[in-house]
Amino acid sequence: MRKYQIKDDYEKAKENGVQGVSQIEDMRKATNLINVGIKTSEYIDPLRENKIDIDNDFFWNTIEHSKTVSNEEVQDLLAKIIA
Repeated sequence: MRKYQIKDDYEKAKENGVQGVSQIEDMRKATNLINVGIKTSEYIDPLRENKIDIDNDFFWNTIEHSKTVSNEEVQDLLAKIIA
């Protein structure tokens, strides 16, 4: 369902010229981020205590980077790092 909505939005954005390019880029980033988020949730064990001291800059930069990655294998790697 989500893929069809994204495809429809993409087609509409293409018709809007330069403004559409920005919309397409935003949709691409959102799609990549959602995909990484879904993959991350598969690796999180809510019963496991987190004993790792997390650096906020590293965490948020990894989240930002995940917006630019569409390769599923790399998304999976990023998901494991984030989890």
